[in-house]
This record gives sequence, structure tokens and C-alpha cells, in this order.
Amino acid sequence: MATLSLVLDKRRQKKDSTYPLVFQVVMNSKPVKISTGISVKECEFDSVNCIIKESSSVNKELFRVEETYRKKLDKFCVMNPTCVNGVELKNYLLNKTPDEFTIAEFWGTTIQKLLTLGRLGGANVYKQSKTAIEKHADLNIPFNKFTYHDLLNLEQQLYLSRLLMDQD
Repeated sequence: MATLSLVLDKRRQKKDSTYPLVFQVVMNSKPVKISTGISVKECEFDSVNCIIKESSSVNKELFRVEETYRKKLDKFCVMNPTCVNGVELKNYLLNKTPDEFTIAEFWGTTIQKLLTLGRLGGANVYKQSKTAIEKHADLNIPFNKFTYHDLLNLEQQLYLSRLLMDQD
């Protein structure tokens, strides 16, 4: 059986004295960490209740993600009772199947998460980047269909459009 909890990854203190906040899944005494993209100071995290102090909007989003992970974890344990591979479990929890999601869906989801977490600057950068790239490439394709050749073509088109803008 596996357990899931929200913890500070104290092995990786950042320069600003914060620690990454991660979901830790322990399966057969082997921990697997899933990043939340959030870092907090140790004094800002309530390790007993597994919440960030004085940050209800972020906690609400973290609870939603945790609930999703718990449901998937239960389903995974029922479907794979003999599995001991932490990487396989992590990939399952994170939906690491590139043929299911399009690039546009990924960007849209990421923008929504950033907005929910109050990271408006990051969300605006993603929106602007997505808008610029959509002028040159179809983002409604699965990740595994976007090739290295497509990436090189996109880079060339963006470079040329920049040159044309500079000439105006």
C-alpha cells in the first residue's frame, strides 16, 4: 500500500531560504516526490496539518490536487497490486502519456493553474508566448506528434518574424 502526503523537501534549500513543497508518495518504503512548483519558508508551512499558513487560495488548489492524486493512487494500487516501481506510479499520477494531451491543452491548463495560484506575471508570459507561437504553429496536436523538425521550423519562423518587425 502507498501513502501520500504534502511535505517540504528539506534536502533542497534555495538561496532565499525556501524549500520546495512536494507531494511525497511512499510505496514499499521508497519515497517518490512530485513537485508542486511552490516553495515556502519552513516557518510558513504547518507540517502537522500539511498546509501553508495564511494562504487559503493556494491550500484550496493543493487540496484539489491532493484529492486527485489520492483517487488515482487508490485506482493504481487496485489495478497493480504487485507493482513496486515508484517511477511507474509517479508517471501514472502525473498522466505521463503524451499522446493524450495536446500542446494547446497543456498551455491552457498551465495558465489556469498559474492564475489560481495568484502567479499573474507567469500566467501572462505563458499567454503571450502561446499567442505568438499559435501564429506560426498548430498547437492542437499531441506532444508526441511535434517533432524536432517542427521545432526547428518554428524557431526559424519566429526569428524571421522578429526580423520583419525590426524592419518596420
